[in-house]
Amino acid sequence: MDEDTIVSISIIIAILAISAGLINTWLGSTGEKRVLSLYILNERGNADPRFYPGNVTAGEPFLLYVVVQNDGALSLRVDVKVGDLSTPPPSRASPSPLPTIWTLEFTVPPRGQRTSQLELTLNETGLDRRVIFELYILNTSGSYRYTGIWNQLWVNVTAPP
Repeated sequence: MDEDTIVSISIIIAILAISAGLINTWLGSTGEKRVLSLYILNERGNADPRFYPGNVTAGEPFLLYVVVQNDGALSLRVDVKVGDLSTPPPSRASPSPLPTIWTLEFTVPPRGQRTSQLELTLNETGLDRRVIFELYILNTSGSYRYTGIWNQLWVNVTAPP
């Protein structure tokens, strides 16, 4: 191997070592890999697209299920926010700036899943309302930190008859 190749390989190894340290810091000192998932299920508790609400009436509740899965015991929180087409979605780095309209806090057991029924009522009418679900994790300082995991549902909210 020539000198340039050795330098390139050394740089890659250094970057990987630093990245592993940062990932370990984020995951916790145990080095335990945490895999988190956030799902929104329809009123029947499944993912059949035919049964997700496309149109809802303002002031009338509709049913969804929020499912969180993980590979380690975690204290988690899901925040629900509502926007529209002009609302930018959350990113992996930061949550939506919209106000939270509903919060669920819970602990998910190791290699477990938590399914929670959500009866949601939207009061503002409008087309293409963005219902955002953001996942937060309780950190060692006792505060919740946004995980970068989020999901959304689009609905039209019509005035009551």
